[in-house]
Amino acid sequence: MSASSWFTLTLALAAAEPAAPDSPEQTVMCIAHGPIWRATGADVRAIEAVPVPTHFMELERITVCSPMGGMIATLIGWHLAFGTERSTSAALTYFEDRHLGGLPADLPAALRRQSQAALRDLQRERTSAQPAGTEPALWDIPSMVRLEELVRGLDALVYLAESELRAAEAFDSLPLLESAERHWVRASQAAPLLTAPTVSQAFARFLAQADEDEDDFHMFDGFEPFRLENLGTRIAILRAHLTRTADDFARAESLVNAAERPDYRRLAESAGGASDTCAYDPGDADRDANASACDAQRDLRTRVASWAVNRALLDQIGGSDDERNANLALDLLYLGWLPERGGCCRWSARDDIVRLRLMLADRNRRRLEAETDPEEIDGHWLGAVIELRNALESVSPSDEPARFRRIAQAWLRLWDWAAALPADAEGDRLTWRPEYQRYAVYLRRLLEDLPEIATTPR
Repeated sequence: MSASSWFTLTLALAAAEPAAPDSPEQTVMCIAHGPIWRATGADVRAIEAVPVPTHFMELERITVCSPMGGMIATLIGWHLAFGTERSTSAALTYFEDRHLGGLPADLPAALRRQSQAALRDLQRERTSAQPAGTEPALWDIPSMVRLEELVRGLDALVYLAESELRAAEAFDSLPLLESAERHWVRASQAAPLLTAPTVSQAFARFLAQADEDEDDFHMFDGFEPFRLENLGTRIAILRAHLTRTADDFARAESLVNAAERPDYRRLAESAGGASDTCAYDPGDADRDANASACDAQRDLRTRVASWAVNRALLDQIGGSDDERNANLALDLLYLGWLPERGGCCRWSARDDIVRLRLMLADRNRRRLEAETDPEEIDGHWLGAVIELRNALESVSPSDEPARFRRIAQAWLRLWDWAAALPADAEGDRLTWRPEYQRYAVYLRRLLEDLPEIATTPR
């Protein structure tokens, strides 16, 4: 059992109701998937007034699993699918107040002090007299328990920044972006203290000396530099998109360029049909080596795909007519090179597919606003409506009605704008294509039914 899992189980046991004298012993175990919360139609109707339903809070209070797991992820995902920027912001504030209120103001200093204290106590316990055949239990040491609490708080801080960025991208929200950036800066100042060799290797050495499997010490695993670096790059890209200033674009460009490695483009372009199929036989004698190779391969693909997506997003912000990088990124996303970033609870490849489609549409829309040539107007308008339709194909109106509505309304605004234009000399209009006329009718009818769809079950 990993150190983190053992600490979670310890909390679970402490939180369990005491067993009655004559009843069997009762315990509560934290498993990979916590209790499932499902919103009702009434919750959706009240999402603005009550962004965190009472039955969610009641269920969360009895859940001892990590707050970065299913419960909070479900709440934020629900708001992105059914709510608004305002309701999502309120849910994020709830998460911050509940899980980050106890973090020290100077988190780096607190982590430095606590890791040093934990190492001292570990060594003291290691060298003190122990019963024959026993080793000091990590989680019997108070300083280790406190260090774990700080690390979990830092993990919550990173998760909050990622969730705020995801929401900021969904709503093109500068306030949410600035909050994400503020939390990212704070986490970026603290995380290097845990990933520095002087700290992580010191704990690994202790475990090795204590005949513990150092692979079981996963406390610091969530703070690898790439996670925070890529988050900072995505923050810079969204800022460049929202502000349209040369300085912000240059900063995002420098971060994207810094993330690229000489072989990234070659690896991406040679992907072909190479989806993420790396696997190994658990019974293989070389299981550990093969598992490590698979992990390394997936890690490389994640880095390559992240760079490709970031490069493509920034190209569209800059107005590039060259869509090769966008097509390359989309190929990798559809191949599964970037499945669920960070596991169950953060944004996914599908989020990036939709985001990239919307940015392609936005580039065409901005070109359309500045264009006077009829043929160019037709091309940019068609490019925008095609990409918005492509984005809608990745968004289910029954599962994400609010998100579907936002994109569908953007499509219809472009359609109505084109329909209001006068016909050309031959009597043709931009809206002459029958397939798009039918699609306009389809979207209007579907939008009329979305409120009933969204509030089912009643």
